[in-house]
Amino acid sequence: MWEFLISNNYEVFGVDQFKQRFIEDLRDEVVQLNRIGKNASQSMQYLRNSFNGLALILEWYEWHSNTGKGFKYSQKPVKLNSKASNDSLPNQFLKNLSNLQIQAPSESEQDNQDKGNPAKFLEEEKEIKIQNGKLDKIYTINQSYVRFQYIGLATIQGPIDDKFKIQDMPDLFYIQDNNIKYLCFGGDKHALINHHYQKYLTSKQYFDFSLQTQVKVTILKQQNEIQSNFYFCIEQDKLRVIIVEQLDHDRDNSIYIDIQIPQSRQPELEIEVLGPRQWQYFINDEFHELILIQDESFNPILNEIYDNCKQQNADQTLWIIRGDRKQLYGCIAPECKPFAVDPFTKNVFTYSFIQDKYMEYWHLIKTFKFPKNLDEKYTQINDFTCTEILDEDSLEFQYTAFKFLKTYTGRDQRLDEVQGTVQIMNQEISQVDLSSIKEIKKIYNKQIYQTIKSELKRIMKKHPQMFGLNLIKHLFHGTRQTDPKDIYSFESGLDMRYGNDGANGVGLYFADNSQYSAQYSYKNNQDKQIFMCTVITGLSSTLGGGQGARLPAAIPGKQGALYDSFNNGNGGHYVIYDNQKSYPGYLITF
Repeated sequence: MWEFLISNNYEVFGVDQFKQRFIEDLRDEVVQLNRIGKNASQSMQYLRNSFNGLALILEWYEWHSNTGKGFKYSQKPVKLNSKASNDSLPNQFLKNLSNLQIQAPSESEQDNQDKGNPAKFLEEEKEIKIQNGKLDKIYTINQSYVRFQYIGLATIQGPIDDKFKIQDMPDLFYIQDNNIKYLCFGGDKHALINHHYQKYLTSKQYFDFSLQTQVKVTILKQQNEIQSNFYFCIEQDKLRVIIVEQLDHDRDNSIYIDIQIPQSRQPELEIEVLGPRQWQYFINDEFHELILIQDESFNPILNEIYDNCKQQNADQTLWIIRGDRKQLYGCIAPECKPFAVDPFTKNVFTYSFIQDKYMEYWHLIKTFKFPKNLDEKYTQINDFTCTEILDEDSLEFQYTAFKFLKTYTGRDQRLDEVQGTVQIMNQEISQVDLSSIKEIKKIYNKQIYQTIKSELKRIMKKHPQMFGLNLIKHLFHGTRQTDPKDIYSFESGLDMRYGNDGANGVGLYFADNSQYSAQYSYKNNQDKQIFMCTVITGLSSTLGGGQGARLPAAIPGKQGALYDSFNNGNGGHYVIYDNQKSYPGYLITF
């Protein structure tokens, strides 16, 4: 709506003479606000005061949404009058706007023409429906930020999985998860928010929109209707919302939306991967003149200073010779904003970076599916086994090397879960020298793949309340005197029939820290080798174990039902008593 009001290619209309004057006055205010560099989000408070609340705006907008008659495209530019002046804007309002620090990018007149008929745009929004299938995002507001009382809304117990039918939920509902309550959007409202957010991720252009929710609830046997209005803006990958009913004058009313990722029933990860940093700078106080660095030789210097400052939480300084003069580079903690000073010109260069993000999907079982076409990157061992040397830039190499190196000096409880390991890796991977790993070989074995795939389906059916990633761990295993090739090239893989009766019986033993398993590593000339295995630990228990054990313990109160594995408590050691529950997927040479 804002974009059409500030464009001189649209005429505005009201349903009657009164509404006509109202929308013209509104346009005058919007044009003036736009001229001083304010966007829709920053102007909500002022417009609310000027027009005695937002009721008239919403009423006019609803009429336009139903009829498409509020705007009319005109090839001949319309003269935009502005009766307001800078002096007419209250100082408190200007102060509040400056505190929000949101800048909407200006658009050219041609860009506005390309938007087409606004009625058609709004009609397109009305046709948006949520797609059936896997749910990948839930848009939520932490209840602690919600002051408006929503009494009687449905509450769903979390966590939510990706099969959750959000399209069948009302406009507003609650999710209770880990003692935190979230206000959520369901049905077509979820679809609308998701549509605009995905659109923003493609264009990376500032975007704002509004929606009205309506929920029928039953309180004390009486039907009540809850209506609420929300105003959203998207900028720099952040989604913010204003709840119109709780607007006030004394605070920043915008709230960051929490984007929840539903847990998958399949053992797969959605991983945010960061691209290389693109550094930019401005000189002295000329912030509006950002210059993108073209000379890539600067990037390693800036990356080093920035990373050291962030990791050590300490100020950094470095003298660099550029041509025939010295420049002082620095980075101040904790803000971590690199800068450079040229002593000759007295200029100060302030640096920042932009960084592309993309999503990578990793299925922990399907990743071992035997390739259809064996090209030169694969080494074929036999008819059902081949190997691949992982590229050091690949996600699998970085994940496996990181988990190995982070636990080579001792157990790290933060890395117990696959999901947690990925999150910590994204934060701390720059602190680990991955090049100290000589090689990671990925194993493809048709028989082992089919076996563990079938076993996973059986376990998931046995424990429907558990999600895929909760059933699986990445654990280490040393083979001592046995050549790892003699294990991964055979159809059974790791085979407990070749094992001895250990401290917790005849089974396959694993550890979640590489330091422990390295004691049992295979010596290959000057190198050592251990496996990182994908292990279906399922429902694990400290019950059972002990010398002579051949099965996991029985589940108390369930006749004939057994746990899936044994663990020794906080030590991070697991034992499985079934060959079908493990896949020796990665051979680490160090």
